[in-house]
Amino acid sequence: MGRRRAMRTDPQDGAILLFVLLVLAMLVPVAILSTRTVQVDLSGSSRLRNGVQAESLALSGIRMVHWALARDLEKDTERAVFVDHVGEDWASFFDSEGRGAGGFETGEVAGRIVDEQSRFPINRLLDGNGTVRPEYEQTLRNLLEGPLFELEPEAAGELIASIADWMDDDSDLRSENSAEEEQYREAGVMCGPRNAPFMSLDELRLVYGMTDDVFNGRDGMPGLKDLVTTAIFDMVNINSADIFVLQAMARDIPQDTALEVARAMVAFRVDPWHHDFLDRGDWYREVAVDGAGFVSFPLGGTSTSLFRAEVEGRVGGVSRRALGLFSRANRYGEDVSDADVVELDRLELQ
Repeated sequence: MGRRRAMRTDPQDGAILLFVLLVLAMLVPVAILSTRTVQVDLSGSSRLRNGVQAESLALSGIRMVHWALARDLEKDTERAVFVDHVGEDWASFFDSEGRGAGGFETGEVAGRIVDEQSRFPINRLLDGNGTVRPEYEQTLRNLLEGPLFELEPEAAGELIASIADWMDDDSDLRSENSAEEEQYREAGVMCGPRNAPFMSLDELRLVYGMTDDVFNGRDGMPGLKDLVTTAIFDMVNINSADIFVLQAMARDIPQDTALEVARAMVAFRVDPWHHDFLDRGDWYREVAVDGAGFVSFPLGGTSTSLFRAEVEGRVGGVSRRALGLFSRANRYGEDVSDADVVELDRLELQ
């Protein structure tokens, strides 16, 4: 047998192998990082695309609201009865069983339509000369002193005076404890009163003497931000107004009785059997509560021309909101288009 030859190992071979392993060790993290970067980029692009689609869906919902309000007025015109209440189709348009809600090919649309004239019009507190309108002042006072906020008469009067001072165009104090620009500065508030009607409810929060409990509400109850509006109109729709707004609007009966009447009114108007009564301006007299036969609502109406839409579009976990304020005419007939009777006065995207 021949002798087996021993294999010779070149030292350079080990060096090359070590070099290759080192290169691989460096390339693997780079590859992983690059893959992660691509994934992040794709995720960001996906969220951007979903956001654009969600906004488009929200705007589509706004257009659907336009259609719903026009159809409602068309029905009223056919019946020659102009009335708006929470039992009508527009009020449930975005409910789970409503025709406006549900899935689209790209995502979902949800939202609600609110009667803006169900709220107290804070900008009607003063007339064009800066004089307080008695009926609106009394309604606001009843709201502040009533069971919701329970302010003492003096505190309610001072807050109303501060609200009026915010709105009027002079620098004269309406009471010893109300405020104009000097009082705001002394209180450390950077801005003074607008000296003009409220542009948004956020301004109401800045009024001298306004508290969180009054503005936001407490213990799950509504605050002024939920019960008043900066929209300008004269009559509040008793067919959709909040129970505490109804209580504040009631006249000719004690305020403790007014709350009971308001509760009964809310129960009455949601009953489908009573919907045919709601176009009558005095339907509240049908309510079976002591005192209902004597109550009056000087600021009460049964229809509205202002609606607020809150619509949300959702795509792949991304949502976008659209808020719209619609005004609606009280006519619908031949040669009158949807655009003539329903107008989008304000649109805000969030």
